[in-house]
Amino acid sequence: MSTITADPTLLLVLAQMKEVTEIRDSNGNVIGTYSPKTFTAEDARKLFDLDKARERLKKEGQKARPFRDIIDKLDRMELDAASKPKKRKRKTA
Repeated sequence: MSTITADPTLLLVLAQMKEVTEIRDSNGNVIGTYSPKTFTAEDARKLFDLDKARERLKKEGQKARPFRDIIDKLDRMELDAASKPKKRKRKTA
């Protein structure tokens, strides 16, 4: 695991975060997450309802796919999109 040292400005921002928070760059891309030291496993359990997830799996189980399959498909889609030439928009007069 890598470590960074927060300067006083960053500490002020992070001190306001009370739960796991996404950190994004100026373009909106996720660059990581911040989990406050006070965020416990119990806090995480409150965010996830296992009984609700099991019930949803019973109802929608035929739609379920392994996570790895989904990530692999997204990777393929990203590669396909990167290999296709970008279409230019035509200006209309």
